[in-house]
Amino acid sequence: MYAYLSAPLMIQWELTEWCNNRCLHCYNEWRHADEKAETPTQIVDDTVYESIAKAVVSAGIFHVTLTGGEPLGVLKRMYPYLRYAYERGVRFSINTNLTVMSEELGLLMKGLGIKTVLTSLISHDREMHNAFTRNAQSFAKTLSGIELAIRMGFDVSINTVVTTQNLATLVETGEMAARLGAKSFYATRMAVPCGATGLESLGLKPAQVLEMFRSLSDVKGRTGLKTDTLEPYPACSFGDSTTRTLFGKRNCTAGRTSCTIGADGNLRPCSHAPFIYGNAREGVTNGWASMGYWRDGTLIPDRCKACKEYPKGCVGGCRVEAYNSTGKLDGEDPYITTCACIPGRTRSEPSTGIREHVVVHVNKSVRYRPESFGCVAYLSQTNWLALDQKLYGVLVESGDNEFDEEALARMYGTSTTEARKTLKVLLSKELVVAST
Repeated sequence: MYAYLSAPLMIQWELTEWCNNRCLHCYNEWRHADEKAETPTQIVDDTVYESIAKAVVSAGIFHVTLTGGEPLGVLKRMYPYLRYAYERGVRFSINTNLTVMSEELGLLMKGLGIKTVLTSLISHDREMHNAFTRNAQSFAKTLSGIELAIRMGFDVSINTVVTTQNLATLVETGEMAARLGAKSFYATRMAVPCGATGLESLGLKPAQVLEMFRSLSDVKGRTGLKTDTLEPYPACSFGDSTTRTLFGKRNCTAGRTSCTIGADGNLRPCSHAPFIYGNAREGVTNGWASMGYWRDGTLIPDRCKACKEYPKGCVGGCRVEAYNSTGKLDGEDPYITTCACIPGRTRSEPSTGIREHVVVHVNKSVRYRPESFGCVAYLSQTNWLALDQKLYGVLVESGDNEFDEEALARMYGTSTTEARKTLKVLLSKELVVAST
């Protein structure tokens, strides 16, 4: 199905190359100097951003994560173009180091409907954090920004990029995140940026990734925070079924359901990838179409294709990690350990236990985008489904009316057994809601 999407469902939009931190492990830091802005105001002409905003709307993209560089450095200047997209149905979240957070910027964020903020905290240790960011003020300013964002009502999640140097501080950093009032705490292994040199000693070995997962579980047990990781891992890398169940939910979305738009409009499969597929100033769909081999299975290593988990449970890990370690996009992710996938623990389907003849109505927050196969029904980055034309018609025609599996069977022209299965899936994705 991914191969036939007309455009991404979500994008990361790098509003600027500028950042006041100089984190060595950041892909942005390793781009050529002439590709990065040295000040927040040294950005591409405003007409570029206007054309990108219009392209995003035209492509029917549902969600945009604002990132950079440091997006708050240019948010005020970018606001009219972002507001244009917001007024036409695009929804936003933001990844920011929060060091330049202010009440004025917070109000602009609220004007874009932003409710969630993802920020970075390298360590609870001030000196370690500042050494990694190469900014002597970043620790104090990040904590101040977190406190202000929470005070203004934003849900703040904190991510720690984990290297061999800060792995031992992860639990204490998670505990600090809880004290600060974060909603979630994430830990993500450092991915060596394309073109980087001298960082090999910072990368985690497979056993250290498992230690990272154990620390995340420890943080959850001590603080009650939701914990997770933000990158996909091969299904064979988790060590045991409990770990995979907790941290193996993510698959790579690069070029499949998402992509990145650079500050200059260049389209890339993901923020870590250096490969360019057109420019959003000429629209998104042509560049997206040229990424087809990222989603049709071409880049999956042969060993992974032979595994029973492919394609549903694992897509072979990260293609950029594979490229960095093997020189080939279809090479093996360095965290692939064996051909034997670690199974997740058996869990009941999220929609089992629904009473018979449950009456539902369509969630009014669902948005739709026409596709060659029917449409995409979208509620959030995790709750969306591809629907055929017939089911799309059923949902739209039902309007505000309530229905159950028998009514769905009549409208869709199928058995009540099949209609009930469909209804369970729609309920699990919250595209329909049980009536009270």
